[in-house]
Amino acid sequence: MTYNGYELAWLFLVYSFLGWVLETVMAALKKKRFVNRGVINSPLCISYGIPMVLLTVFGEELSWFWLFCGATVVTAMTEWIGGRAVEYFYHERWWDYSNVKWNLDGYICLPMTLVWGALATVCMLWGNALLIRPFRFLPELAEVLVIWICVVAVLLDALATLTLMYGKSAHADRWKSVDNWFTSLSRNLGSRLYRQVNRRIERAYPQKRAVEKKEVRDAAVFASGCSFYKLIWMFVLGAALGDFLRLFL
Repeated sequence: MTYNGYELAWLFLVYSFLGWVLETVMAALKKKRFVNRGVINSPLCISYGIPMVLLTVFGEELSWFWLFCGATVVTAMTEWIGGRAVEYFYHERWWDYSNVKWNLDGYICLPMTLVWGALATVCMLWGNALLIRPFRFLPELAEVLVIWICVVAVLLDALATLTLMYGKSAHADRWKSVDNWFTSLSRNLGSRLYRQVNRRIERAYPQKRAVEKKEVRDAAVFASGCSFYKLIWMFVLGAALGDFLRLFL
């Protein structure tokens, strides 16, 4: 299947958004709060969109075996470059495979690389056709408007992020407003996703909620097992012990 430039841009945006959803939900469930896993503030994770576009352009005619091999290589390279970029710009590591066998610099490892390769292969075989279908239902003018609006928004977000990161602008307040708007958009969307996923998990595993409530209740109890009389006796014994020690010190 042949895709034009607007359709490739649509696939890039959709896969970047779906990757952001996946990364954000996984990070939120781990840290119990919203965590934006995009390099920029908008709800996009370009490390998912870039390899899928490359595979769509260059791997469309490959058999499933060679497609899997190509997807494994492309996703591994993208993940390694993305990990390096995040550490360079943000001085953080958003993932670390150092404890997994056959890893490279902790950014990629063989087991996860095979998983990403398989996932990209599935998306190539069935996902592209499914995701491009609603876009092709739009009138031609609507397709152009949707893509250009999204592209301009992403460029504004990227410029705001870079400008505030390096602080070289005479209009820092305006860029700060743009940055805050995209941050608020991602935070609101991410928080809703987390609440929906957490609610479904609680319905499927009600014992998980009971355990979490018990942990919170136990953590809120000070000196569990102590009564008022025990505290009085601890005070008396402590005072007597203090007086006794002062006789010899």
